[in-house]
Amino acid sequence: MSFIKPMQGSPESSLTPLFLIHAVSGLANPYSRLGPLTKPSFAISQDEERMVYGISSPLYTHHGSFKAPRTLEAMARLYVNAIRKKQPYGPYLLGGWSMGGMLAVKMAAILMGEHGEQVLKVVVIDGANPEKLPPMSGEEQNVMGDEIFARNLAFAGGNSGKTRARSLAVPSSGDSATSSDSEASTHASSPLETLLLKIRSHIALGLELMSCVEQGSWVQVGDPLKTKMTLVKCVDEAYLEDGQFGDKGVGVRTLMAEECMGWNADCFDSLEVIKLIGPTHDTCFEEKFVGKLTDILAECLIGVH
Repeated sequence: MSFIKPMQGSPESSLTPLFLIHAVSGLANPYSRLGPLTKPSFAISQDEERMVYGISSPLYTHHGSFKAPRTLEAMARLYVNAIRKKQPYGPYLLGGWSMGGMLAVKMAAILMGEHGEQVLKVVVIDGANPEKLPPMSGEEQNVMGDEIFARNLAFAGGNSGKTRARSLAVPSSGDSATSSDSEASTHASSPLETLLLKIRSHIALGLELMSCVEQGSWVQVGDPLKTKMTLVKCVDEAYLEDGQFGDKGVGVRTLMAEECMGWNADCFDSLEVIKLIGPTHDTCFEEKFVGKLTDILAECLIGVH
């Protein structure tokens, strides 16, 4: 079963498809909340609406054992191979929310540097440069993972997220890179519990991989990517000042508050920052904000053929 799913648009469109990569949960579901990303004046007809795909982690589609990547770059390479099967040749158009944006940048570097392909643009939705994230111990990752999982449940309409997070048997940071349906089922009492365990496990994996990204390994100032980057930055001062994730949260919040969230304009042909006023990092896909986000994304894709 493919882990790349169509979200909107027409397969007959002549516009370059947009691939949106999942955030730390591993699920591309939030992208289904977006409205049409092709402006009516840009598309000649419905058949010309840009095809948009969502990429979820293979953890959710593989039946049986799935060995997760050991590094964030390995995850990016996995997804490059997958989109090249869907679209063998460029130009490409990539994007993603949070960790998905980080992955999109590295995927662009791989496509251009190793495959000689063109990447028209990378659209990062409130995603920081992983090189700038503060290192976290296993215990700090667990605390942050519980918080993120609780907010994912709240986003989906669930209750008692923190209590549920702590009740799940999540692999330790050193063991989280290997997951399987059978392992998840062993610790779960229902299909829903199996899904929740996979989400929590993928969050643990994502935090572990992000914490291991080394300086200078993601983007290089002396060797800029020949593509444009648009950073859609969520701006909510109360969120940025809130004391989340313990002491380690100070470094995370400082990075999130930076104008370019750790990205260097010298690493791209151009770096455009568009502020989305109102939502937090976690609420930008909620009903009251997703319309604004849709408008921004559609606007920044005008002229990208």
